[in-house]
Amino acid sequence: MKNSIYSYVAANNKPGTIQVLEANGFPTPDNPMDASLMLAQFVNEDKDDALSEIASIHPDRDLILSFDSSNQDMSFNFKNDTVEHLSAKGEDNSSKKIFNEQSLNVLIIAGAVVASLSLVGIIVTLKK
Repeated sequence: MKNSIYSYVAANNKPGTIQVLEANGFPTPDNPMDASLMLAQFVNEDKDDALSEIASIHPDRDLILSFDSSNQDMSFNFKNDTVEHLSAKGEDNSSKKIFNEQSLNVLIIAGAVVASLSLVGIIVTLKK
């Protein structure tokens, strides 16, 4: 099976995939490959609405959405001998970590998902 966002969703969230497909007039797929092809056809036909529905059943959706940038201290603090730079809040955060390991892993996963969706969009556009 071709490695795409459709095949990933179809293989890792079979019930969600079947529900979305059936709700949009597609027959129940016999296997993940058929489900993947139907998801691709769904996107070709309904574009943004289809992508939104597929995103809602993405197996890693909760993980991606669990990253809340408002809880992360994203200020950068550089010091030298003569000037002290503070965060936008006026705080000296030089001892705070900018990213912890978990948030960095989530950023990497989110980046991979965004890259995958971008590639799918390019491929769909090129096939037209």
